[in-house]
Amino acid sequence: MTALQAYIGIVIAFVCAAFALAVAPSKRVLIFAGISAAGWCLFAAGSGVHMALALAVSFAIAQILGLAGIFVAGNSSLQNPVTKTGYLLCAFSVAGIPPCFGFWPRLLIIMETVQAGAVWQAAALILATLFILFSLFRGSEKVISGDEKIPLSSYISLSLGAACLVLGFGFKPAIAVIQSILL
Repeated sequence: MTALQAYIGIVIAFVCAAFALAVAPSKRVLIFAGISAAGWCLFAAGSGVHMALALAVSFAIAQILGLAGIFVAGNSSLQNPVTKTGYLLCAFSVAGIPPCFGFWPRLLIIMETVQAGAVWQAAALILATLFILFSLFRGSEKVISGDEKIPLSSYISLSLGAACLVLGFGFKPAIAVIQSILL
């Protein structure tokens, strides 16, 4: 079952990332990015890699924080440094850019997959990552535009982005806590 689960996960991750790239910049990109992240988690849990469940859970946490922050920033159509910073930090985490939290589980899943000899699966995951990266930043200028007032949602987005950054720097303790909870 785990091999089938891994294959289904990689197909979901890749296809939804391709859809995120294909749709016009909108909230649909976030939906496809979230479903792609679920595919990553399914792949990690079913692939049998070292620390598979802990990596899947930490990846899910990173994606939930990042996507929530992007959604909140996108609901605030105001141009200000707080919203921009929150959006960028959350987008960096979702896209897997270091040192944000979303980078580390993604990197470890890819490294473990390559070490297991499944290079084509790792290549598909890397390509899915690039699709998500381009789809998030293609529409970033449309998400943030407007006047100077800073709403509460901007601070919420910035807080979620800061959490992604702090968890990225503290990934080792965070993954240890997740592992201890799961075991």
